Amino acid sequence: MKLTSFHIILAFFPLNVFGQMAVFGDIQLHNQVVVAIHDSSLSFEEGNIHTEKNESGTLLFTSNSHPEIPTHNSHADSYVFSAGHTDFTFPVGNEGLYQPLSIRSGNVANLRVRFLNDPHPEIRLPNNVDAISNQFYWEVDGDQNAILGLSWNTPAAKAYHITGTPSYFLLDKDNKILARPNNVEHAAVLINYRL
Repeated sequence: MKLTSFHIILAFFPLNVFGQMAVFGDIQLHNQVVVAIHDSSLSFEEGNIHTEKNESGTLLFTSNSHPEIPTHNSHADSYVFSAGHTDFTFPVGNEGLYQPLSIRSGNVANLRVRFLNDPHPEIRLPNNVDAISNQFYWEVDGDQNAILGLSWNTPAAKAYHITGTPSYFLLDKDNKILARPNNVEHAAVLINYRL
């Protein structure tokens, strides 16, 4: 199924997809609407699947389906529900910032995730919590065990073009990037050359 219109509104009915689907424009999910991908994949080409922050529109992936190629320009700006996956990357983002969360080695029959590019609403620190972000957070709803992997895809990572870890940079006194060495040895050669 190829969605080609610039803006599609899914009002008050669920959509079940039993085959490959590609997003080629913005899709608005209204409150409590679920788009369920049952087989194959959902390819993010251009545009976002979006729901308002105070609404619960959801993109659901069953155990036989998965997302493909989400980016800053095309991802789910809504809740994403994983049904029956032990390894899964949630293609979530908000306000043009793609911030995937992945699970592995899990027993996560049902897990719902959403990323919000806002300060966390809780201002008091619960016991055993060292800090709460004042920039962004993930909502994770579920009652099973899994190893969670959070994105390094922060605004700073985008600005400095960080594509993996570890990442090395030679900076000047104004934090301007002078070079991006591939490893420590390459950094040493550049430091000796530049200094």
